[in-house]
Amino acid sequence: MVSFPLDSDPEVSLVAWTTTPWTLPSNLALCVNASITYVKIKDKKTGAKFVLAKTRLVQLYSMKGEPAYEILSEFPGSELQGLTYVPLFPYFEARKQTGAFKVLVDNFVSEESGTVRLL
Repeated sequence: MVSFPLDSDPEVSLVAWTTTPWTLPSNLALCVNASITYVKIKDKKTGAKFVLAKTRLVQLYSMKGEPAYEILSEFPGSELQGLTYVPLFPYFEARKQTGAFKVLVDNFVSEESGTVRLL
């Protein structure tokens, strides 16, 4: 899992899941499912804020005992469409002006396979 800070709020990062980390340098977009429920959370220990699919919280946090996070808001993936984020690497940063590094929506993203998918 990798986090991508939002341009509109750099203190909040989208959490993306990938099985192909070698593709990260050429990442140009992230994709969410419009009907999946996403959450914005605050990590109680670090204060970091993340956005991810609600069902994937178990991938980041133990569900035993008191939660190590606070849910700040809950919303459908459709509300993430069009948000832009800071690329991990500067290789294609100029492409931002032509629509890269944006959140897209498609139904191939599932709750079983990740939080936000890399494209």
